[in-house]
Amino acid sequence: MRSLQARLGIGLVVTVLALFATQWIVVNASLRKLTEQYFASRLNHDIESLLAGLVFDADQHPVVAVERADPIFNRPFSGRYYQVLSDGYVVSSRSLLDDSLGLTPVAAGEYSLTRTRGPQQRPVMMLVAGFEKRGRLVTIAVAEDYSPIEGEFEVFQWRFVLITSAVLIGLIGLQMWVVRRGLRPLEQVRADVRRLEQGEIQKLRGIVPTEVVPLVLEINRLIAILGERLERSRNALGNLAHALKTPLTALDQLLSSEELRAHPQLHAQLRSQSEIIGSFIRRELKRARLAGTATPGRRSGPPPARPRRS
Repeated sequence: MRSLQARLGIGLVVTVLALFATQWIVVNASLRKLTEQYFASRLNHDIESLLAGLVFDADQHPVVAVERADPIFNRPFSGRYYQVLSDGYVVSSRSLLDDSLGLTPVAAGEYSLTRTRGPQQRPVMMLVAGFEKRGRLVTIAVAEDYSPIEGEFEVFQWRFVLITSAVLIGLIGLQMWVVRRGLRPLEQVRADVRRLEQGEIQKLRGIVPTEVVPLVLEINRLIAILGERLERSRNALGNLAHALKTPLTALDQLLSSEELRAHPQLHAQLRSQSEIIGSFIRRELKRARLAGTATPGRRSGPPPARPRRS
């Protein structure tokens, strides 16, 4: 790819896309983390209430006091569920009905927060913790329906994508405009080069961006060097032609002498060579004059004809 504008445009687009992709990942992960922390705080509060209301009956089976549990646990498929496991005996909330959270025992002091599938295959956030009460290992699991939050996440993601896409398109358009505007001075440099070729100016102007100033200075320096070389070449050719004029004049005088006229063949050969040398000198003098007028920044002929306006 040789276009500087295309390179800058693609680079800016890739940068903006990478920026928004990173923002998307960070925002999405942060929101999910905050949501999990909020759920963990609610579920941990439920576990503490259940643990405080946990007692053992005469057969040493765990029993949860009804007044200690939130009434929502008694409504079938309410979205809030619990199970208590001790010595292989499981106590479940009425909200589970015949369903299960798949509870397995964990060691005392351990806990885990996971997103899984609960009753009716709906997504739930489940907190499992292990305790020791009255010398018995107790595992409590509390779960809450996660589908409303999941729906809100999907809505948020779609809104984020739409807003981000609109902002992205606007930024890309703005950046492309900035790139074109930033490269506009190069168009002025190109126009100055064309005017320099036509002899309207003698050097490029320095009213350009700082990054382009060294290039303009180098071009102007090159123009000055070429002008000096052309001037030296013109002078050398002129000096050579003038230096040859004197011997050529002497040769013409010699050709006019009676001695050479007595030898017609030699006289004709010398006259032919003299004319060739004379033609060469006139041609080189003309070239030297043209070289002098063809210095960069000067016209070497009449100005170009401009189209007439109708």
